[in-house]
Amino acid sequence: MQILLIILYREDLLDEVLTALVEMEITGASVLDGTSMERVLSEHVPIFAGLWDALGSGGGQTRTIVAQIENRSLFEPLIRLLKEAGADFMDPKIGKVFTLPVDQYIEPDDGVNP
Repeated sequence: MQILLIILYREDLLDEVLTALVEMEITGASVLDGTSMERVLSEHVPIFAGLWDALGSGGGQTRTIVAQIENRSLFEPLIRLLKEAGADFMDPKIGKVFTLPVDQYIEPDDGVNP
């Protein structure tokens, strides 16, 4: 089992990403709103505001999608499907996508998944 993490910088691609997950039969994902570290630092620590402006990386709002995938072999087909849908994660302006192995997992015995 793997945890799939998609950090999406372009909110306009959220529908495409979620549709691709459903097409790959990856369901039950959680979508989390986020703010980049650069934005938080530039707003709360003024010394960083000028630095991010000079580097041209002001950051912004993000969406993080967290999902469970049973098989690592789903990753490459998902990446191809996302690219076809316009979310090419080879472009650093789109976001990041990766998986992490799950070492332990507790399966609810009441048959209800939260």
